[in-house]
Amino acid sequence: MFFGGAMATNSRIAIVLSFLLLIPLLATPVSAKVAVEIDEPFWIEDYDLGLIGMGVGGSSGQKVIVVGEDGFSRVLDGVNPRDQITLPVTTDEALRTVSWHPRGNTALIAGDEGVFMRYAQEDHSLTTADNAGILTGIDIHAVSWNTAGSHAYLGGEGGWIWAYHEGEGGNAIFEPISDTKNSIISGIDCH
Repeated sequence: MFFGGAMATNSRIAIVLSFLLLIPLLATPVSAKVAVEIDEPFWIEDYDLGLIGMGVGGSSGQKVIVVGEDGFSRVLDGVNPRDQITLPVTTDEALRTVSWHPRGNTALIAGDEGVFMRYAQEDHSLTTADNAGILTGIDIHAVSWNTAGSHAYLGGEGGWIWAYHEGEGGNAIFEPISDTKNSIISGIDCH
């Protein structure tokens, strides 16, 4: 009787394992849809731009801002990337990171030596944020808006993390977040 009970248990295990092996064969294949299909490759420029970072956003359709060495920044249309607008060069420092405001009308662009600018989609202007001088000498590697768009967080060399928001009269307020470490902050994501 003991022998028969063990065989029944083994049979049930074999049936369950066989069923589990058949499940992948019954699964429906899933494929992702491509948001933008580019039939013919294109060049942003025919020389090395030293691209470092990018951000995707915008209020009317998707826009892509690419940034890089020597203050380079350009806006590409997300639907037709051949439609491009070169932004004015306002610094010779490397630009490293971009974060679009959740409403999509503006983006923050930051980089080496404390460069911290706001891009306005309306007129494609770049302006240095008020009080950004507090960041002088800090290489900023990451910036990200929170989902409400009330604060952005930026970080970089030396482990510094700052909270940024606009105060009364549109003045930029930068608040260091204490107890940060000494390693480079290379990415920030708010959710």
